[in-house]
Amino acid sequence: GVMDSIKKVDPDLYDMIEDIYQDRKSQLEEIKEKWEKHELNENELPDSWLDL
Repeated sequence: GVMDSIKKVDPDLYDMIEDIYQDRKSQLEEIKEKWEKHELNENELPDSWLDL
């Protein structure tokens, strides 16, 4: 896919995107856990939430 092409052409860019993705993923998992325990506080959501 697209990520494979980027990896071949620009490994640094690929690593950067991968880091951002992993970071977002762990944020989302934390938010989901809180949501399931009904502990989610709206002001804890990241500002970039709408960008997800």
